[in-house]
Amino acid sequence: ENAERHFLATINRDLKQPMSLRATFDNSKPIAEFTKGGDSKPLTTPEFSRTLDPGDMVVLAWQQ
Repeated sequence: ENAERHFLATINRDLKQPMSLRATFDNSKPIAEFTKGGDSKPLTTPEFSRTLDPGDMVVLAWQQ
């Protein structure tokens, strides 16, 4: 959390197996995914799902 945004970082700590991630948001605030390049990409639906490779992570953010 910072002055303007809340962040949710999910890390696959398993270095051998992929990990499934699924989250559902209530649409009260726009959610964005931050890419590894630092760009943000808005989610187009309240459902987010991804398979994280071993050791990979995903960062989601929304305004306070």
